[in-house]
Amino acid sequence: MGEVIDLDARFRQSIPRPPTYRRIRRPRWVNELAVELPSNRFDIARAFALSQERPAPFVAEPPWGAEKMKQSGVLALLTGSVHRPALLFTRRASHLKSHAGEVSFPGGKVEDGETPLEAAVRETYEEIGVVHQDIEVIGRVTELSTFSTRFTLVAFLGLSHFSIPSLLVNESEVDEVFSVDIADLLSEDVYHRELWRRGGEEREMHFFEVGQDLIWGATAFITVELLRRIFTGLSRD
Repeated sequence: MGEVIDLDARFRQSIPRPPTYRRIRRPRWVNELAVELPSNRFDIARAFALSQERPAPFVAEPPWGAEKMKQSGVLALLTGSVHRPALLFTRRASHLKSHAGEVSFPGGKVEDGETPLEAAVRETYEEIGVVHQDIEVIGRVTELSTFSTRFTLVAFLGLSHFSIPSLLVNESEVDEVFSVDIADLLSEDVYHRELWRRGGEEREMHFFEVGQDLIWGATAFITVELLRRIFTGLSRD
């Protein structure tokens, strides 16, 4: 059998789960972070800055050569009022050719002469209207390669200078912008993980159930890695 498409009517997104998958226990650190989570975005940014990036996953050179991998940059924007730190997400426009309707962070392809960070900041402005003067870049979250689309994705954390940033949504690229409280992302009702097996290889997959949206794939991986680094940063504080 091929892939099984999950058509759970609760969500806008369909998930290509393999025939054999199983739900696995949440990491212990997720529950600990839910208890220890700072009450404002500034302390969260500080904790992240104290942590260290782990080696990037899926970095083996693809069969067509690493030089043919395209780069893109995305920005996870930390927002939220006191006692309600949050992350900003977008839902990609439903008419787009790739990843239509999926939840993502603002970002896109690196243009000639750009760095991944410059691309992430530029695309954040072009997609949702947040200007770079209103963002403090805290650091790089992680890097991962998606061989199916031949992209290397570099993610960064930015701290919004405003609890609710001023937005100007580009409707040709984005259907909706929404924020999710970090405390909610840690909830047992929202976050779970699964073990997928394909071609004799097992891979851990992450999922966040947010209303009618299911955050998964690269965006969910970046979110988990960001949360993990907040947790490890708190332990070094």
